[in-house]
Amino acid sequence: MAPATRRNVGQLMTRLLTLCVYPLRLIAVSPIPRGFLPRAPKPKALPGLYPDEDRRLLACTAVPLEYRVLWGFLAREGMRDGEAIGLAGAAERAPQTHRPARRTPRAMHQHR
Repeated sequence: MAPATRRNVGQLMTRLLTLCVYPLRLIAVSPIPRGFLPRAPKPKALPGLYPDEDRRLLACTAVPLEYRVLWGFLAREGMRDGEAIGLAGAAERAPQTHRPARRTPRAMHQHR
């Protein structure tokens, strides 16, 4: 388990055992001492591109266009790559809607 997950499980167990002591009075003392929980881990640093790096990446012709478009979209929208790929799959699965033919005023008058 990740350190944050272990801490969350520890918090839950501490809270549950504290409730067993009071108000439920099922046990006399909690087996988990105060201050037992490990410190919360520092948040992970998320990788990001500086504007000049982003500009160079998007202009680099050695990188295929579809990757440049994807990375530019991800950097601007804040999505994970799996979410963006899911959007592409949803767009392919979406039903095609057909727009009715545009009717001119003369054609509308004739159909009345």
